[in-house]
Amino acid sequence: MFIDEGITKQFEEMREYVKHGFYGPFRVDHTPTLLGDTMSVPGYSALGRIYAIGYLQGLFRAAVESLFDKQRIQKF
Repeated sequence: MFIDEGITKQFEEMREYVKHGFYGPFRVDHTPTLLGDTMSVPGYSALGRIYAIGYLQGLFRAAVESLFDKQRIQKF
């Protein structure tokens, strides 16, 4: 299952993290293996992790932009 296929409302969760000032690391875990991907450790394929990291970066950026004005966003 991909990171965006769960039942949680991840954008709303990310907004809460940003709203309360959490800027720590997020860890992607147990990503699917994509066609042509390699996986040396089960559940941690390279392309699946790249997909998940990009998704989290998009959520973070969207949360920041939805909460703060454009001038404050420049520091991120």
